[in-house]
Amino acid sequence: MQQAAIVHTNCQKCGELRPVKHVQFQQNIGLLVVRFPKTLSGVLCKPCISSVFWQYTLITLFLGWWGVISFFHTLIAIPTNIVQFIQSRSLPT
Repeated sequence: MQQAAIVHTNCQKCGELRPVKHVQFQQNIGLLVVRFPKTLSGVLCKPCISSVFWQYTLITLFLGWWGVISFFHTLIAIPTNIVQFIQSRSLPT
């Protein structure tokens, strides 16, 4: 199996020239009748991926359950964020 080449370009979050990967993280804040979804999609370096993953996932973990639609969105957002994070761990720092 052939491994994909590592791309070095500017991170869209910090602007540093580093190895990057395209990722998409979801955040959801749920209230009883309204929800506040947020998505970050871009080419990020490993430190920025880690930072965004923990921020978005922890906010979703604690604040994403408080509504009917939000409850189900959170059940999708958290595992999706975890998969994106795990897939990015192969990037060098």
